[in-house]
Amino acid sequence: MKRFLLVISLLCSLPPCLAFAKTVPAETQPTITVPTIEDFARLPAVAAPKISPDGQQVAYVITHDDMPVIVTKHLYKPDEKFIGLIPLRDIHLSWYDWVNNDRLLVGVRMAVKRPRVGLVNLTRLFAIDKTGTNPVFFDMEPNSWGYFLQHPGMVHRLPDDPEHVLMELDEADDHWAMPKVHKVNINTGKKALVEANRGAFSEFIADNSGQIRIGIKARDKGKVATIYYRDTEDSPWKLLQREEFLSSKLMYPVRFDYQDNNILLFASHELEDDNYDQDDSDLHMYDLKHNKILGRYKNAQRETARESLKRAFPGRRVELVSVANPINLDRAFYMVYSDKHPPQYFLYDVAQKTASYFGSAYPSLDETILHPMEEVSYQARDGLDIPAYLTLPASAKNQEKPKLPLVVYPHGGPWARDYWGFDNYVQLFANEGYAVLQPQFRGSTGFGYDHEAAGYQQWGLGIQNDITDGVRWLIEQGIADPSRICIVGASFGGYAAALGLVQTPDLYKCGIAINGVMDMKMHYNGLGYYLFSGLNRQLLNPKRDIKDVSPYHQRKKIKAPLLLIASEKDTVVDPRHSRNLYKKLKKQGVSVEYVELPNGEHWRTIESNELIALKAMQTFLRQHLGAPAPATAAVP
Repeated sequence: MKRFLLVISLLCSLPPCLAFAKTVPAETQPTITVPTIEDFARLPAVAAPKISPDGQQVAYVITHDDMPVIVTKHLYKPDEKFIGLIPLRDIHLSWYDWVNNDRLLVGVRMAVKRPRVGLVNLTRLFAIDKTGTNPVFFDMEPNSWGYFLQHPGMVHRLPDDPEHVLMELDEADDHWAMPKVHKVNINTGKKALVEANRGAFSEFIADNSGQIRIGIKARDKGKVATIYYRDTEDSPWKLLQREEFLSSKLMYPVRFDYQDNNILLFASHELEDDNYDQDDSDLHMYDLKHNKILGRYKNAQRETARESLKRAFPGRRVELVSVANPINLDRAFYMVYSDKHPPQYFLYDVAQKTASYFGSAYPSLDETILHPMEEVSYQARDGLDIPAYLTLPASAKNQEKPKLPLVVYPHGGPWARDYWGFDNYVQLFANEGYAVLQPQFRGSTGFGYDHEAAGYQQWGLGIQNDITDGVRWLIEQGIADPSRICIVGASFGGYAAALGLVQTPDLYKCGIAINGVMDMKMHYNGLGYYLFSGLNRQLLNPKRDIKDVSPYHQRKKIKAPLLLIASEKDTVVDPRHSRNLYKKLKKQGVSVEYVELPNGEHWRTIESNELIALKAMQTFLRQHLGAPAPATAAVP
């Protein structure tokens, strides 16, 4: 297809840090500079490094001329005269991975208009040589209603069969969001049916040999989740667990133990207060043969590598990103980061006992003034403890009650969370001299089941109160200047920002909503299938009219200036949410601005749009919160 320009050549504009050479750098005294808004607007210079199954090659993502490019190269041949390039034009990269040592599997998405539905993401998968040649697109077939599987993906790589993978590509007949599984040839695209899904499963998990052994489904319009297992693909399905969809006891199967096909690894709210991360640190083991939980999953090799890197980088966190051999972890990529240190990637080689530097996500920020993110907590009005992150600018160091201008920055979701670590938006705000509060309000994940469940049906109610209570706490502490507070958020956070101006008009000097839900009626009506996956019970409070907590319908209460930023091709929150509110507020005489990001989607995927958005926010905040305080001292 002409959309894909597939080239094999040297890319002279690649960051110099990608020359794979140096080991863990020694501590030095670098020249510290003040970052610019262009630095904060950049997308990662290096992202998602993936090591090949043989441990000899790497694929990683860069941004070049606003376009994601997958780069492949040999790890141990620095003099190699070519690299492989896979540019993706006018589309967005969803995921990719090696399927053998010569080919990669790539998932991409694009926004398309569908009748009666509007903009939706159309996802396609293809296999391609590591050199960027010989692409083969996998055929997908619509269901009886003409819809394609929304989230096709790989079920198993089949390491003993390097020419095939197990894929979820098509909907089961006469079902919605219930996939069939095919065995697909990665060189030809031909597929053979493996699992027809007559049991109406929504997800499958294969064991290490590639046999589909776990099936998960929801019944009764999402009220009950059921997990089944079988001993072999020829065996009948057996019930493993049936629980309420939102129950704390519900297991979340993740994968099989790489060394034992009888051990299923799963996450659980009841057994662990945090969600599992990508290096499996919070998984538990279930023995399918004896039907019992064995305890927490541990991997000695992983912990040894992590601890070695932690000792080399005190105060930073270490996460496993990609591994060549998941059993012995002999070669693996790790990400090292902190609140004041953007992510850097290292290749840990067990045999050579080295951690070699590969690259930095934001090299222009590696030696700049960044600001510490502190874990704090406060009490909501009903007594619930609310965890939060507080970032203060370097100019406020050693001041007990600095009375700073404040940016309240609630996260999206709302069933999501913020993490301690580098965040370019947070650092931009702090660089401007603002304190930044990131409340982990009720409903946030990762802080225990009770904290998450307390947020169900609390859009605009308890969740919004938690955000408000965090602001008032900072005012009482003398940290925030009550006359200079702005609430800023994206997606659900954008909803919370606009609703903050509705419900507490005297608290906020201004608000910024990015891709935010403004019209709750439109949002609810557009959720479609997702209302049958438990979201209905999470979202709606049956005792309240949905319009009562809708910024669009309560717009006459908005008095403070509002900046609305929307994305032209947002398939999650229709840009009409922001467009319609802008028009109404303009007629109402409210100080309102509107910025629409061309070709933008719901996520941060176009670098030029990031600069547009950040410049608009910078100007708006300076106008309403005052001129920035200079960042004059580095934070050790």
